[in-house]
Amino acid sequence: MERRNDAGDRRARVVHLTASGRSLISCAFADHETAMERAVSGLTAAERAEAATLLKKLGLSAQAMLQ
Repeated sequence: MERRNDAGDRRARVVHLTASGRSLISCAFADHETAMERAVSGLTAAERAEAATLLKKLGLSAQAMLQ
């Protein structure tokens, strides 16, 4: 990660990922995707879609409770 001055606002600093940071994030997301695929491997496509809908609903409900 590196911080750079914001060209449009001299008071602000903008955080950017370095090349090594982007590589780390790419690996982490790839590992996460593999784990999620393994977790739902026993579900049919319809069941996966239903699970995604229910998890989204649960997440939105939890978010609303925090506000």
